[in-house]
Amino acid sequence: MRIVVAADIFGRTDALCSLAASLPFSTEVVSPYADSEISFHNEQEGYRYFSKHVGIEAYAASLLNLILEISEPIQLVGFSVGAGAIWYLAGHHNPDNVISGIGFYGSQIRHAREVEPNFPIHLIFPESESHFSVDKLIEDVTQYRAVSAERSAYCHGFMNRRSINFNAEAYEIYLEKLKQKIEEA
Repeated sequence: MRIVVAADIFGRTDALCSLAASLPFSTEVVSPYADSEISFHNEQEGYRYFSKHVGIEAYAASLLNLILEISEPIQLVGFSVGAGAIWYLAGHHNPDNVISGIGFYGSQIRHAREVEPNFPIHLIFPESESHFSVDKLIEDVTQYRAVSAERSAYCHGFMNRRSINFNAEAYEIYLEKLKQKIEEA
């Protein structure tokens, strides 16, 4: 099995590569910026750049291209816009080799609530979001058979060392949960 990790708006970082390397099985990190290394001063700057130059659909397309090149079973893991790209991919494609997906704080999913995933996906949402109701989004997406979701007690970005919301304790807790979910797949 192979783990494909879809990065957030910060792209491929040393911290994300370290997280990926700690997961079971062979891992590959996918950035929304292809091979370009881009540095942002903060999350708002990164999100504006991502929205203007990439977008969820394009990110999902590049993720699909990678998936189609891999012949072994794949477990997808995404963070923020990476989780949104997995959600979009799950609703518009059904690659034979994708076992399931796990998405952390995929706030962009709120713009595609009508998407019904073609493979199992587990979503981990933050405690709250300023632009929408997390509880309502969880209610909307868990109507689909293939979706399970939970609400964490932490803020958006708690798994990202570059985020102002990074939480070391939550990181350790959810890294163990992530490893367990991967092993169960």
